[in-house]
Amino acid sequence: MNEQMNNIRNIKDIYNRNARWYDFLVKPIEFFLLRKKRRKLVVPLSGKILEIGVGTGANLAYYRNDISFIGVDASPEMLKIAQRKAERHGISADFREMDAENLEFPDGYFDAVVSTLTLCTVPHPVQAVREMARVCKGGGRLLFLEHGKSCIGLVARLQEGKSGKHFQKHGCRLLSDPLNIIASAGLHIKISKRFFLGIFQQIEATASHTHI
Repeated sequence: MNEQMNNIRNIKDIYNRNARWYDFLVKPIEFFLLRKKRRKLVVPLSGKILEIGVGTGANLAYYRNDISFIGVDASPEMLKIAQRKAERHGISADFREMDAENLEFPDGYFDAVVSTLTLCTVPHPVQAVREMARVCKGGGRLLFLEHGKSCIGLVARLQEGKSGKHFQKHGCRLLSDPLNIIASAGLHIKISKRFFLGIFQQIEATASHTHI
């Protein structure tokens, strides 16, 4: 438990430091690569929505404004920026500082749970996915837009060479395996699509609550 708390504190410290500049740093990849994927992922959602690792709120521009939205993140500085975005986009949102591995919500509470570029930073991502499944109602949607190790050999080798320094600086694992993480959490993969050199993955999964 002490190791887990230290890992969470380290991630929180990194993202608190980077919060002010985060949107500027990721703007090119968001504009050219991710914004259309984010829109496609969240526009259809309705009802009670939870987003883990909400960060500065990159998805908030695309949610419908009639949803009931809760966003959680380990970084309070990131959440402050997300709150301002929600107000700008007319979304009534509840933002909470919370550990994605120990969600403070009852079983089956949400109609959909979303994770975008989060599993690469959570210390124990399988546990985080199990928690996502626990708080999602039966028949609800579990949606992921994640990155990880490319399925293209040359690209994967380049990632391997950068992975150590990248993790120290950003708290982000370049060699994450989202499909394996989600499957290891006991979920059934409904849809899985790779894009941009096989690095990014869009995934929809379902869970049998009797097995989570």
